Amino acid sequence: MAENPKNVQFSELDAAQLPRALPDLDAAVINTDHALNGGLDIRKDTIAVEKREGNPYANFVAARQGEENRPEIKTFVESYQSPEVAKFLEERFNGAIIPAW
Repeated sequence: MAENPKNVQFSELDAAQLPRALPDLDAAVINTDHALNGGLDIRKDTIAVEKREGNPYANFVAARQGEENRPEIKTFVESYQSPEVAKFLEERFNGAIIPAW
């Protein structure tokens, strides 16, 4: 059993309940989608945010082996990883969703 010298109490809750439970908690770890759906603002309501660099949970585009060089896939990736999409994500999600490219 791990030591807990500060006697911190942990409670396991369903992820979707966490934003509503915050008034009764000192802190919570909440996935971005649940935080956004719960009305939380990443810029005002957080005490820590995962780093973008080296984050293993970033979304990625995948293709079957041998099809990664198809013109339509290359066009999709170039379009998605554009400054316009980055700007949209920043504006729409108030900094909660950060491009990982």
